[in-house]
Amino acid sequence: MKSIFKILLIIIGIIFIISLFNNNEPTTIMNDSNTYEQSWRSQRGTEYAEIGKLIVQNSIKICGEYHVKEVTIGEYLIACSPDGINWQYFVAYTKIGKFYRASDEMVSKLTPPR
Repeated sequence: MKSIFKILLIIIGIIFIISLFNNNEPTTIMNDSNTYEQSWRSQRGTEYAEIGKLIVQNSIKICGEYHVKEVTIGEYLIACSPDGINWQYFVAYTKIGKFYRASDEMVSKLTPPR
């Protein structure tokens, strides 16, 4: 009985040590490679209405022109510009109707659409 307890403690200890060194972060728009690697594109299909609705609901006035990156289904990175030169970035979750300004860290890793 004591040997089974010792083996169980060793296994639990190994699992604990592995979990300490395992730095896998959950995938989010911030650390998803699609956020930075894929090209900007124009909205298509229902995206135009879904994203446009969120832009209007959030009183974003600078989106005379905008481009998107779909990170996952219903999760978009939006680049907005009033003049095609100065860009601001947002994250849109069309399935739940949420729209946020992109973090400074995320913006520092992005390239403008053109």
